[in-house]
Amino acid sequence: MIIDQVMANSFIGRYKNFLLFVNRNYLGSDEKPSFLEKLMEARSYYMDNREVFDEFVTASGKEIVQIDKAIRSVDIDSWIYLRDTTLKIG
Repeated sequence: MIIDQVMANSFIGRYKNFLLFVNRNYLGSDEKPSFLEKLMEARSYYMDNREVFDEFVTASGKEIVQIDKAIRSVDIDSWIYLRDTTLKIG
């Protein structure tokens, strides 16, 4: 599936904000030294506690239907990698 850059950036931003919400509200944001470790720990927590996304949507005050549906259905076993194949360097 090809996702346009605007949609990909929107998904990445929303998902990152959600993972930081999980880290801050459920895991203690200062326990992990690196940003990446915080995101990974929050992702693991979400895989076992799917209801926290509904709390994030309520706290954020808005629902972004297509992106939220994608986040709700995230399956790490079938993870995809996003990259821009149109970028030409040099």
